[in-house]
Amino acid sequence: MTLPLNYGDILDAVAPLRASQTAISSSERELSWAEFDRRTNALASSLIGQGLLPGDKLCFFLFNGAAYLELLAACFKARLVHVNANFRYLAHELEHILENSDS
Repeated sequence: MTLPLNYGDILDAVAPLRASQTAISSSERELSWAEFDRRTNALASSLIGQGLLPGDKLCFFLFNGAAYLELLAACFKARLVHVNANFRYLAHELEHILENSDS
């Protein structure tokens, strides 16, 4: 069975075409598309290696930044569903998301 095209497939297609160009530029770091592709593939493989399956939900509790984008891309590539939990959420809001998201 062939799975439909997703954002991970699109990222995999773009990276080789723009390998030396900048994918992420922030105060934290600058990553080329080749580096971004390598890092997100490794992270996707690690998530799968930990037993996550396509459609599983993974909750993000991160600041906005390069790490967030890398984890989001890795989830796309591993066909996981990301659940955002903003770092500004209050305890009861975070509890609600964690209890109701199946993440």
